[in-house]
Amino acid sequence: VEELQRRAAELRQELQQVEAEIEREEALLSAGTAQKLHHRPSYSLLKGTEDEAPPSGLVRQVSDQNFDEILRTFPPLEISPIGSYNHWDRRECAVANAEAWKGECSRYQKAVLKGKAQIPKVIHQIWIGPKEPPCLWIDTFRVEYLAAHPGWSFHLWSDDEVAKLPMINDQIYHQEKMWQCKADILRLEFLWHHGGLYVDADMISVEQKSLDRILELGKETGWVIAYEPDTKDKPYSILGNSVIACTPHHPLTLMLILFLKQTYHQKRNHIEVFAVTGPVMYTKCLVDSGMPISLAPQEWLYPAFHFVPNPDAINFSAFPKCLMFQFGYTCSGLEGYVKSKNRCKKARQCPFHSKKAWPLGAFKELPSIEELEAKFKSQRASIPQVIHQVIPAGLDSHNDPQRWRQSWYDSFCQSHPGFKYRTWTKEQLQGRKWFCANLYVEPWDDHAVTSLMMEVLFEEGGFYVPLSTLHQPGFSEDHFFLEATTDEIDYIEGNGGVVGVAKGSPECFRRLMDLYDRGHVPAMATPGPDGPRVVQMGFRDGLVSQARFSAQTQYLGAPQVIAFSSVSDKRLELSTLSYAYECMVPCLAVRGIPAMRAAVGEMGLSSKSVFVTDREFFQMDRLRQEMPGFLDQLGPHDWDAVILGLEWDTGSEEVVIFDILPGGRPRSAKIAGFVANFGCAPNEAALQAALAKCLAEEDFEPSPLFEAAGQLKLRFLAEKYAGSMEEARLFRSMPLVHRAFKNLAGHEPPMHFENHELHGNLMKGFHSGGNLRFEMILEPNGGIMFRCWNDDNSTNSEVKMSDSVVEWLKVYFDHQVCKEIRNEPVP
Repeated sequence: VEELQRRAAELRQELQQVEAEIEREEALLSAGTAQKLHHRPSYSLLKGTEDEAPPSGLVRQVSDQNFDEILRTFPPLEISPIGSYNHWDRRECAVANAEAWKGECSRYQKAVLKGKAQIPKVIHQIWIGPKEPPCLWIDTFRVEYLAAHPGWSFHLWSDDEVAKLPMINDQIYHQEKMWQCKADILRLEFLWHHGGLYVDADMISVEQKSLDRILELGKETGWVIAYEPDTKDKPYSILGNSVIACTPHHPLTLMLILFLKQTYHQKRNHIEVFAVTGPVMYTKCLVDSGMPISLAPQEWLYPAFHFVPNPDAINFSAFPKCLMFQFGYTCSGLEGYVKSKNRCKKARQCPFHSKKAWPLGAFKELPSIEELEAKFKSQRASIPQVIHQVIPAGLDSHNDPQRWRQSWYDSFCQSHPGFKYRTWTKEQLQGRKWFCANLYVEPWDDHAVTSLMMEVLFEEGGFYVPLSTLHQPGFSEDHFFLEATTDEIDYIEGNGGVVGVAKGSPECFRRLMDLYDRGHVPAMATPGPDGPRVVQMGFRDGLVSQARFSAQTQYLGAPQVIAFSSVSDKRLELSTLSYAYECMVPCLAVRGIPAMRAAVGEMGLSSKSVFVTDREFFQMDRLRQEMPGFLDQLGPHDWDAVILGLEWDTGSEEVVIFDILPGGRPRSAKIAGFVANFGCAPNEAALQAALAKCLAEEDFEPSPLFEAAGQLKLRFLAEKYAGSMEEARLFRSMPLVHRAFKNLAGHEPPMHFENHELHGNLMKGFHSGGNLRFEMILEPNGGIMFRCWNDDNSTNSEVKMSDSVVEWLKVYFDHQVCKEIRNEPVP
């Protein structure tokens, strides 16, 4: 209520200012004084950041008639007919004088662009209206992308910014009540003035991949757009308007503005918004009239349709070429998701989040470096002999890797008398004030946890050790820790992400602020000779704190497991971490093609390793159970590699291992990983060469490994299924469903059946008497829908999940829900 009252007061004040401006404009017009239109791009905006306000006078509100001077230099836009046909009909709202506008574009390209269009490197996004902005997505561009690509800048268009912007469709914009439609109108107006790259606010930057290639596409035309994914309700492909790149004052931008101006009032109240101000309008204006545009590949900008009920379930490794991904804030109903997970990395400057109450506590006032240096110099403290680790969920929880921590609180502290060990949980950290309070929103990511522990060290002093960094015992004490606790050192970094800080260290504060501004924490550096003596797995605590660690143990048959992925596949890494912990071996993070090549190269891994390349590996329960026995039977020296996968249409249900002959890749098979016998392989150089060829493209492709069968001693360890691929995937998903019910709800769903039917991706199981026992659907994106019934045909339980997250799970008793689980990781 207070927020709405504050907003109402602001709007009343804004209305008074607008009315005063209107009176001033009318007075000027009555006096015969024409205002000058500032229609050139604001270069202060293109070079600056969101926090820098453009100089006054460069961008200001101007009424519609002030654009007459510009419009006289362009041909009129003739649209006919309007409202005579269905909006999907190509004849409806056709551009009658398309040739005149093609000619205008041709003149613009020759006279202005000259084949070298310079689309400004500024990312524009919009958030207008009273709702909370999705800063968790916006910051992937505003903070993370800019940190990786400093040649770019960013501008977020808010209500205050729009008030300064001269718009041709100013009247339409203020008449429109739907925020989505307002954003459609607004993007064209600021692109006309400034050019640049517009991106919808419900999109994220994927891996901070460079967007320069989008601008390069527009060298000739100066205007770049892409087709959105096709759906069944569309009779033909249409352009998406969620991503647009263009030069300032491009004729096509003005053409779209005029198209909207002429058609809006006749169509707005009769058909859907997407046909009036959105994709259909762009398609009719640009494609149907044959305008010269540059088309970006759909896989770059729209790799999947933007209906994503659970953004956490997206596997970005399935889209190796995408630069960005759209979740669909409105159509996916993600307002609640955003509210629960919204971490704003620019909260101190954000009009909405600067006043928000954060989970761990309020903002702490930022001191000056001069104050810190003077205070630290007066007390001159050394680094305390304390090891700090953080387990947000609490000790002895499913997220506590107790055996890994034991290497510090037991082994290290025993060999280093005087050192103490301390753990921090979410409950212990609540109620304080924080420099970076806005980052500490669950689920905590790597950036948040690293920043949090830097703040803890600044207040407490000591050494922060990531959970996946294990102490490696030696014959003597670790000199890294002993030398770091002398009076001469107040800040030190070491192998495995270890950081040592003296209480109140100015250098720690500098590093913390730099980390905060960058918006992401870099990957751990390669271990060096200066120590400390640790096993460095390479995972930061944000990821580790989300993994589930079992008290059970099992034998692996290899000394280490590798999460092997060309992109940062969070779900693959989480599953691999849990698996390695259960197998009591280290799990190494190998992300990206360069790191993957280095790992399998001459100077890479030197011992037998299990490489996991696909999350399907963790659904192959039978293969994982029998793999250690097969590896032991092979012996240490008589093989180079074992490829891991599944086969279907085999006529049998078993796990087998067999030799791979030249040209012997199974036709109906999927590869989920491999075991490389590094250190003992009889043909190690040839094995390394074959694996390097598997990494020639943007992802791991195992074909070159099969093709090297004549040079290598290769085996295939396969989990075989008698039926089709769909049937195999369904059967393989059943243990996952059972595990979710058992571990999350303590429930045993009735999944036994006597016979079954398969209908595409739907399987029905029947028990005695032909009664339906369960239905299970495997969705194309990997999602699972399961429902089962009791003997009296009442509902027993149901679940919607992926291989990593349970979206919702319900258990019924007496026709009512007795237990419900939502948004929990799959155990």
